[in-house]
Amino acid sequence: MRSFTAVILIAAACGSTQKPAPKRAEYDPELAEACIPDWGDEAPAGLCDKGEGGTWTLPKGDPARNVISQVLALRENHHGTSVEEAIIHLTTGIITRSVEPTCGAQMARWHRAVAYVHLGRGTEAFKDFGQVIKEGPNNPYYDDVDDWMKLIEPHLPAGVVMMCMVNYGPAALETETAPAE
Repeated sequence: MRSFTAVILIAAACGSTQKPAPKRAEYDPELAEACIPDWGDEAPAGLCDKGEGGTWTLPKGDPARNVISQVLALRENHHGTSVEEAIIHLTTGIITRSVEPTCGAQMARWHRAVAYVHLGRGTEAFKDFGQVIKEGPNNPYYDDVDDWMKLIEPHLPAGVVMMCMVNYGPAALETETAPAE
């Protein structure tokens, strides 16, 4: 009888294996306005050069060239929390020193956003991804932001990503469950 009671107590202590859904944050006006472009009908000119094969490259005179090269090497060769923190530190320095928009600052902001995602810091990532959308289709990472926004959506206030995607474009509002036309 004692072994039966012990089994029942152990089973009750283990509980369900399902994790509860994460609690959605409340409305945040700063997040709600993170993606609103201020350039009107025409997107600003691109700041980065397109190299061979259509890949974006930093212009030769961009002051962030060496640091971005270090960030890319870190991202390619190392993984882990300390690497992501280092990337945030390096890229934040570029972003805060850039008085005028530069290609290096755009690349830095993107890599900082990705590092925030890897560290589970969705709100900070959302703000950086929002800046990519604000800068428009001439930002080198504009075409990639949609997938990352969907990845962090469960960790943000309800509806904030949808409001952002309205500024991104109609294709981003389509869901995988939407009927085909």
